[in-house]
Amino acid sequence: MKQCIIIHGGEAFDTEEQQYAFLESWDYNPRQAPRKKRRDRIAHALSHEREVFVPQMPNAQNATYRAWKIWFEKYLPYLDGEEIVLVGNSLGGWFLCKRLSENTFPKHIKQLHLVAACISADGIEDE
Repeated sequence: MKQCIIIHGGEAFDTEEQQYAFLESWDYNPRQAPRKKRRDRIAHALSHEREVFVPQMPNAQNATYRAWKIWFEKYLPYLDGEEIVLVGNSLGGWFLCKRLSENTFPKHIKQLHLVAACISADGIEDE
């Protein structure tokens, strides 16, 4: 069986003040139809040839590595395929890089795709 995990992006802040400023400036309209997510289109396109997991990572508006790692590891027992593909978009790419550099992955990874991964925010204002 072929399997794929797609990890979405999110926001990360150095301080609570930065997080609150972001939330206060966010232009939100509850009547606006939700945007179709790229990850959902990709998951649908891949679902004909592989099992696709798209975990809703916790607190995407203030993502922390520890919370995402705990949640991600809940999916590991379900990876029993011979081909594992990991896709990380934006902060999801950062998460996968960090997780894979710090821990041995329990299965062979056939492909790793980092899409617009935010590897470091050093020197980037407001990120």
